[in-house]
Amino acid sequence: MKYNTKILNRFWNKVKFSSETSCYEWIAGKMKGYGWFNRGDRSVLAHRFIYEIIKGAIPDNMVLDHICRNRACVNPDHLRIVNRRQNALENSESFPAKLAQRTHCPKGHPFSGIGSNVLYRKRGRICRTCQNEWARRKRAKIRLEKEHMEVRI
Repeated sequence: MKYNTKILNRFWNKVKFSSETSCYEWIAGKMKGYGWFNRGDRSVLAHRFIYEIIKGAIPDNMVLDHICRNRACVNPDHLRIVNRRQNALENSESFPAKLAQRTHCPKGHPFSGIGSNVLYRKRGRICRTCQNEWARRKRAKIRLEKEHMEVRI
């Protein structure tokens, strides 16, 4: 899309450059930390507006990720195109995101991918090594209980 210099000047008047972080900080209206800009016909997210002008269109079902982790930043060099899942898992503080970032089980065995040391269950990823150790202990316990019951009879 092409915009006239009046709209672009209005946009840049709402931006402050930070020499510390090299972020272009949005200083006008924000919602949940993200800058909003009225481009004339409607309000849009400021970082999406400037990204589309400078770098081009954002594909459908994709979002912009702030590499600098500053939601108010509108520097196109600090933005990258990712899918929603990748953005949620990499940037979220949610429990599922934290679980997805784990590379090892609590006992230190690596989660090295599908078919190796990872089992996928309803409750999520579990370590195959730990699962096998648990199953061995359970079978041994059952065996001991059976032997103990036979001795009593």
